[in-house]
Amino acid sequence: MGSSDSTARRTAAGSVEVRARRVDGTSVGFRAVLVATGDGRLVVADSTPVPTGWRFTGAADELLEVRLPARPELRDVSVVYTTTLDNLDHVVVPDTGRWHMNSSHPISAWRFSGDLQVRANSLKTPVYVFERLGGGVHGVGVIAAPTEMDITLHEPASNRALNVHFRRLRVEFTLLHLADTAEAGDDGEAVHRFWIAVLPASQHADWRSVLRRFSACERLALDVRYSTRPEALEPYWCTWVDWSSEHVTQELVLRNARLAAELGIPNIVIDDGWFGRGLDSSYDVPMDIGDWTPDPVKYPDLPWLIESIHALGSRVIIWCAPHAVGPASAAFGRVGDLLVQDALGAPILNPTMFYSLCFRSERARRVMVDVVRDLFRRHPFDGVKYDLFNWLPSEECESPEHAHDLGSTIVGLHRVLAECAAITEAQPRPVVVEMKQDYATAAIAGLGSVVRGGDSPYASRTNLVRMDYIQARGMPGLNDYQTFPRSASPAEVCVIALRMVAGGVPAWGRDLTALDPGQRVCLLRVHRWYRALLHHGAGAHRESDRDGVLLLCTDVGIVLICTEPGRVVTVPADCCQIVNATLSTELVLRSEQKRTVLGSRSILAEVCVPRLRSLPSGVHRLDLGTGTVLTLAVELRPHPTDADGGTR
Repeated sequence: MGSSDSTARRTAAGSVEVRARRVDGTSVGFRAVLVATGDGRLVVADSTPVPTGWRFTGAADELLEVRLPARPELRDVSVVYTTTLDNLDHVVVPDTGRWHMNSSHPISAWRFSGDLQVRANSLKTPVYVFERLGGGVHGVGVIAAPTEMDITLHEPASNRALNVHFRRLRVEFTLLHLADTAEAGDDGEAVHRFWIAVLPASQHADWRSVLRRFSACERLALDVRYSTRPEALEPYWCTWVDWSSEHVTQELVLRNARLAAELGIPNIVIDDGWFGRGLDSSYDVPMDIGDWTPDPVKYPDLPWLIESIHALGSRVIIWCAPHAVGPASAAFGRVGDLLVQDALGAPILNPTMFYSLCFRSERARRVMVDVVRDLFRRHPFDGVKYDLFNWLPSEECESPEHAHDLGSTIVGLHRVLAECAAITEAQPRPVVVEMKQDYATAAIAGLGSVVRGGDSPYASRTNLVRMDYIQARGMPGLNDYQTFPRSASPAEVCVIALRMVAGGVPAWGRDLTALDPGQRVCLLRVHRWYRALLHHGAGAHRESDRDGVLLLCTDVGIVLICTEPGRVVTVPADCCQIVNATLSTELVLRSEQKRTVLGSRSILAEVCVPRLRSLPSGVHRLDLGTGTVLTLAVELRPHPTDADGGTR
């Protein structure tokens, strides 16, 4: 379990206590004291006896694997991690990436994030990250097949005495509904398996580094791989942001799709409301979601619209929430017995005024999968956007009208999306699958093409902060659909667009027919530059440096997009472009070695200024206008090869 080299410098890494509670009320477990070597590997310094039939071993440098028999049946398993409480500057609590910034201050984390739940409507990443005063960041988390989990911060506690500090940090992760995730062990008997990740501060400079490493361990343990189709990397336009869904018609969509094609935006998302009343309709109008046929007034000829968009060389991505059933839908009468219900059989209404099919019911899951199957059978869609899984009843289904084959809603959600993935993969054309960060576990993200960081229109910086989290998770990131007012200058539009390129794949919700000439030219030129990056191997994932600056990797080198005015940014050794994505006309750059500048180019003006000059090592203040790209000379690098010598 890590190196036993006695010469390695060792530091205390806390302790873990694992306890399994059986359905008969008994419990069993063990406790282990951990130390970390100087190179970050975990060593068990001391341990109480591990129960008979259990396995507690090292799976990787920072991972401890736990296996225990599934019989006798277990109610839950808890992992308690305890360490000393340090002075902390920053905390990242378990989150989906949507709200992590709200608890980034330690006092806020203790006060407002003491009790967290991992549920289907909010699939939080089960890891804490703690940044210490003076540097050094450590983390602790639990990796398991997707299922419900309760996460409790026991110490520091927040009660009527506000924050009560006990000079130690103690967090607990409790895994629920274990029967649904049991697997066959080496002897064929059912076992439960999970991993404890303890990531020492000596190896990590910031919270992104810890989250990136935890996520890499998670993908390795759960055998998850992300595969993003080239089509999914191109810019998106969506009907959702600039209109109320009741005003969106097929003519409006086509007018915008034509302009989008001219501006380099080929992915057209027909969002909520294409079937009838959208989520943004008045609360006193009953929802008719659930029938999944085009609204005859807004979309009288959907096949014609799809054909017209295809004629532009663009793609049609359809919005779908296969679990959602409105009280005014015809589906309500057909599948009412399969909805999430209370013990008396009354369906539970979401705050968003629709019901949900029960993910714990095999019959209900078949209905959801058939929704997606029928959509692709009736229409040649090029993609699907899954949504509203973050709007599921918080109450457990107690229906007397249908049976449950699962205890876990999360396992049911994963099964639905896995079957839907098989449907989209079987289509005769590439299909883009858009997921959302609220429900995108590593396993679920692996079933899609991109993970969107919603919802943050008119909040470009918030969108970038959310994308920062998704990128630290290692997921292929799609920005939320951005927009801007008519008064926005071309420079402001350029900053919004470049922030999106820094964060992932660009996506827009702007009424393109209302752009002024300067805004239109800006979008055209930014997308032209972005397409060149795709041509040179850019993907949907971004790395980050020790200062938290997002880095876009291409086959030629790294593109450094500066989004913070006045910040000193370190230029990577293999940086090929530096881009000013701020409204400041000055960038402050630090280079550890001499670099050669080949020239500069303004994205806004499309003016190239070839100028060979030297950029000595050190800190420099450079005059660069908004949207200016500085091109640096880099050494050509060989393409990575696989084990057989082929190019990857």
